Amino acid sequence: MRRGHAGAAVTRLLAISVAAVLAALVLDLAASVGVLRSDVLTGRQKAAQLFVVWALPILGAFLALQIARESRAKLPKPGSFESGPEPGIALNGHVSGPGHDTSFHSHS
Repeated sequence: MRRGHAGAAVTRLLAISVAAVLAALVLDLAASVGVLRSDVLTGRQKAAQLFVVWALPILGAFLALQIARESRAKLPKPGSFESGPEPGIALNGHVSGPGHDTSFHSHS
C-alpha cells in the first residue's frame, strides 16, 4: 500500500515537471517571436536577446517580452504635451527665438 502512494507522488511530480517545461517552452517561443518581429532591434541585438531568452528560460523570456512591448509603444507626437514644450517657447510663457527679445530689463 505504501508503494502505491509513492508511485502516485512520483507520477504527480512528473506531470507537474512536464507542465512547467511546456509552459517555459511556450513562453520562450512567444518571446522569440516578439524579438524576431521587432523593427527597432538590430540583428546583433536580436541574437543577444534570443540568447538570453533561451539561456535563462523564464526570466529571459519576461525581459524580452517587456523590451518588445516597450519598443512597440507609440512615440509622442511632436507638439504634444508628452514630448515637452515646443522649442522657442520658454516655460514662463515668453516666446524666444529670432525676432524676439528675451532679455529682461530692470527698471529702477
